[in-house]
Parts: sequence; structure tokens; C-alpha cells
Amino acid sequence: MQLTKRIFISLINFQQIVFAVFYCVFAIFFAKYDDRNVGPSVIYMGYVMLSVAICQITNLLYWFFVRRTPSEVYYLRNIAVAAFSLVIMSVWLGQHYAYWGSSHR
Repeated sequence: MQLTKRIFISLINFQQIVFAVFYCVFAIFFAKYDDRNVGPSVIYMGYVMLSVAICQITNLLYWFFVRRTPSEVYYLRNIAVAAFSLVIMSVWLGQHYAYWGSSHR
């Protein structure tokens, strides 16, 4: 039972990482400089923000269920912090190197 809980919370948090990495790759290599602040990159950033919100709310709800089990709380904290850190890093990279692949610099 404990393994299924851990797999569930890992998969939930993996979703936000996937969206953030996808945004990062799109912003760096496929976004067009002429479409800055509009278009697909803004929509993808919205997806990232929505997935982070959903994942963090799910983490909070899951914490209410397992807060009396120290090992589960420890695991949840580590997964949530690691996932959020990867999201922040991916978004920062995407913002910092946005339009790098564009011909207009």
C-alpha cells in the first residue's frame, strides 16, 4: 500500500516537471522572437502555472491524509521540494535563454 501511495505522488509531481521542461525547450528553440509575450509560449507558461497549482494542491491534500506517518511526510516533502526546484530551474532557463534558437537576436 505504501508503494502505491509513493508511486501516485511521484507521478502527480512528475506532471509539473514535464510541463516545465517542455516550456523550457519550446522557449529556447522553437519560440519566435516576433511572437514574444503572445502566442504559444505564453500559453505553455499558463500550462506550467496551472500544473504547478494542481500538483501543489494535491500535495497539500495528500499531506492531510498522511501527516501522522513520518516516513510518508518526509517522502512527500522531498518529492515536492525536488519537483518544485526542477520547475523553477526549467522556467528560469526558458526565460533566460528564450528565443535563443530564433534567427532574430
